[in-house]
Amino acid sequence: MGRMQNNLNDTHTLEAPIAQLEDAFKYFTLTTDRLTNAYNKLEEEFSNINVELEHKNAELKHKIEEVDHIRGHLENILQSMSTAVIAVDLRKRITLINTAAENLLDVCGNDYIGQTVESVLKMENFSVDLLFQSVADASVINEHETEILSSSSLKIIAGVSVSAIKASNNIAIGYMLLIRDLREIKRLEEKARRADRLASLGEMAARVAHEIRNPLGGIEGFASLLARVLENDESNRPLAQYIIDGVRSVNHIVTSLLDYARPVYCTKNYFKIDHILREISLMSSNAGIEYPVSFGIEKVCREINLMYADRILVQQVIWNLIMNSMQAVKPQGKVRLVYDVRGPIKQSVDSSLLYFCRDLNGDDDEFFYPYSLNHMYNGVPPDIHYWHALSVVDNGEGIPASVQDKIFYPFFTSKENGTGLGLSTVYKIVEEHGGKIGVRTESGRGTFITVYLPGHAEIQEGAVI
Repeated sequence: MGRMQNNLNDTHTLEAPIAQLEDAFKYFTLTTDRLTNAYNKLEEEFSNINVELEHKNAELKHKIEEVDHIRGHLENILQSMSTAVIAVDLRKRITLINTAAENLLDVCGNDYIGQTVESVLKMENFSVDLLFQSVADASVINEHETEILSSSSLKIIAGVSVSAIKASNNIAIGYMLLIRDLREIKRLEEKARRADRLASLGEMAARVAHEIRNPLGGIEGFASLLARVLENDESNRPLAQYIIDGVRSVNHIVTSLLDYARPVYCTKNYFKIDHILREISLMSSNAGIEYPVSFGIEKVCREINLMYADRILVQQVIWNLIMNSMQAVKPQGKVRLVYDVRGPIKQSVDSSLLYFCRDLNGDDDEFFYPYSLNHMYNGVPPDIHYWHALSVVDNGEGIPASVQDKIFYPFFTSKENGTGLGLSTVYKIVEEHGGKIGVRTESGRGTFITVYLPGHAEIQEGAVI
């Protein structure tokens, strides 16, 4: 009995801990279920957040791609602009140079990033600081016309303006310089002025022809009769001849005036360059120059021998230039006609470089060739494969700097008996052919004038003379 009682006591003693253990296990199970539910809920929320985050990332990526596309599009627009653009920060250090600016200033933009704007934009008679002062008045953007120098020291007439680059809060974060190449505009303005002068000249020439030529014919006729009457009068007969010569001189001026005022019509045909050079050589022996002048012809390019142009007008151009040079040199002076072929005309790297031409016997003489030419403009029509270059070089005194920009004006002449229509006629004929004229002159050394006429590859291949 005692042993059974002890067993019962032991059983009662274990029941309490077992009950506690069962309660603890139930609590643990309940807590575990709660944690499991919380974990599952957290996992679900995390999954939802992850999906939302992926969606946001996709949207952000799309936005970034849109921004990159817009930035690239704006970059392409900026690089495709014909106007030169230079962007600088508030310290006036370059942050961007577009392609047009690189081409205009003859620089590589990446080489100047971070440098001051003065390092690439060099202006004559105008300060960069004055440009930025104009930004103070944000309501007006003034364009300043000035001459800028490229890296090759080429002078370019340009319009330069500055505007502020502002953030969304309207605070300036930098500046943008716009540079417009005005050379073509200036050329067109000059062409328009020339056309106006020619129109006025045409009207005047018609009146001159009517009012002067008729009486001139009568004066010359009566003077000729007077010369016959005075045939045996040695003292007075020369006076009648002076009248006749004077009338013929005036008539020549009137004829030249009418010829210049008349529109140029080109009748283009194929002809051999050798033929026209041979004719010029024959004409030079009877040029009528009162003092001896050395004249020579050199054909540098012998592979090309056909030209498609108005042969008579081309011959007139060459002869006018030769006569102009022969009258400009001193006795025993030298004049040279050189034919060559050149590729597309571009401004040179260094406009001050000269290289010497060798004369016919191979010795260096006073003639010089310019590495680049004044009065030359970029741009070659796509159908032009090369240029016929007809150059007339002399070792005269050169053209004074004060009149160099006037030599192609009608009636401008520095000669005592000149009409001022020789070079202006050359200009008209060359322009009508779609050509260009290059001029280089140096005081005391001479003048070099090159006429460029369009050349076409198919003419050499298929033309038959």
